[in-house]
Amino acid sequence: MDITPSFISRAQLLKMNVSLADAHCLMFGDKSFDIVYARHLFEHEPDFKDIISEFIRVARHEILIIFYKKLVHTPTYAELTVTNYEPLWDVSYNVEDVLNACAAHDRVTNISLHNIGDFEQALIVKLS
Repeated sequence: MDITPSFISRAQLLKMNVSLADAHCLMFGDKSFDIVYARHLFEHEPDFKDIISEFIRVARHEILIIFYKKLVHTPTYAELTVTNYEPLWDVSYNVEDVLNACAAHDRVTNISLHNIGDFEQALIVKLS
């Protein structure tokens, strides 16, 4: 699933089963998927609370969200050149806000946050 038509077209050429959709309003029924997985979505989307609610609605057991860690400083051009990372560091989310948004739902039974290397974090949300 992606909101970008060109990504969908490319994936369909590769014979992947994909859908054009907006994460704010998923077209799937409640508890349609065992696990909902998203990677690097929050870096591009300031309104993550609605997305979290939709993920919880369509997930049966678990949500896994991977996102960039928010840096304590803005990388210099040299740092970006050396690492070849795009400048996605000026993101609008705050990890505490993401955790609180998850905890606000009745179906959430456990929330854990894990570091993945130097640049990413994994948020695992278990559901009842």
